[in-house]
Amino acid sequence: MTGKAGRVDTRPFAAIDGAPVWVEADGETFLATEQPDGTWQATPATVIGCRAPGQG
Repeated sequence: MTGKAGRVDTRPFAAIDGAPVWVEADGETFLATEQPDGTWQATPATVIGCRAPGQG
């Protein structure tokens, strides 16, 4: 998706309704969560690594 700010990519955090969404926009990363009133809150985030479920 491309908007006024440039390229925006979204990736669901999990395949569950209401799960947070990773948002990458112009080189910045955010974690967005839907609020009970239907609005979204986006918080700056940093990806520090990935692990498979169950790995400690």
